[in-house]
Amino acid sequence: MSRHPAYARTDPDEHAAAARWVRTHAHPLAALDPGAPPEDLRPFAESVRDGTGGDPRELLARCRPFWRTEEILDVVTWMRAYNERHPGDPVRFTASPVPEPEFTGPESLPGIERHLAESTAWWHEHTGDRIVYWGGLAHMGVDAHRHNAGSHLRERLGSAYAPIGLTFHHGTAFHRYPEPPADFTESVLGAAGLDAFMLDLRTGKAPDPAVRTWLAGPVRTRLIGPVYDPAHDAAHHMTADALTDLLDGVIHVREVTNARPLTSSSNSGPEAEAEPGPAPDRARTPS
Repeated sequence: MSRHPAYARTDPDEHAAAARWVRTHAHPLAALDPGAPPEDLRPFAESVRDGTGGDPRELLARCRPFWRTEEILDVVTWMRAYNERHPGDPVRFTASPVPEPEFTGPESLPGIERHLAESTAWWHEHTGDRIVYWGGLAHMGVDAHRHNAGSHLRERLGSAYAPIGLTFHHGTAFHRYPEPPADFTESVLGAAGLDAFMLDLRTGKAPDPAVRTWLAGPVRTRLIGPVYDPAHDAAHHMTADALTDLLDGVIHVREVTNARPLTSSSNSGPEAEAEPGPAPDRARTPS
């Protein structure tokens, strides 16, 4: 959890005005399934490169536990279908090099953040590729107070780095997540009443003073990491000076559900059960 000198306020009138603004400016998403028509995903699909080489189900089965899901397989399958349609402009996955051994423990977090940013920027500068850096909000949001990867990338790339946060209102995924507290960003986004939408935060100044205050004021947003205590849901958050400082855009889903464990290629029917893998790393959420 990042610590900032000021925290979000709870002003019902301000939040109601902000929710109306979100509802008016949000772009509803109709194709959240990567196998569906790609119109809603096209802006993101054109920003990554290549997903070929072997059976993707078998490749994912050797990955870390949180990658071994049917949803990640859907993404890989969609990328391959995209490449078949666009052979001259393929997309692909690439990974950041493994950090040096000295990057262990909480005191090494600044070095890890710098490493994530430098490896991403290096790839962009040496290939000229447009990149989607897929990481957690604690890493990819622009947190100038903590100097995370996002802040390093913004310093290095300027406005060419556009962080887009994925948020949700409530749901179940490993744990049951309740509705967010009233002073969380997700509370206002949920009040817009849309199941899923994309919101561009760079659209210029909002005409309503209450909306401008909400966008420019201190913000709290959910931060769910590998360790989560449902009894203290509100404690799992990060703060920022302003939502428009932290992110350039938001993709918000009202309700999240459990990911489906990956099944093996030889036993992938609807009744198949995934072979249990090792327990996920128990590293704490960066603070």
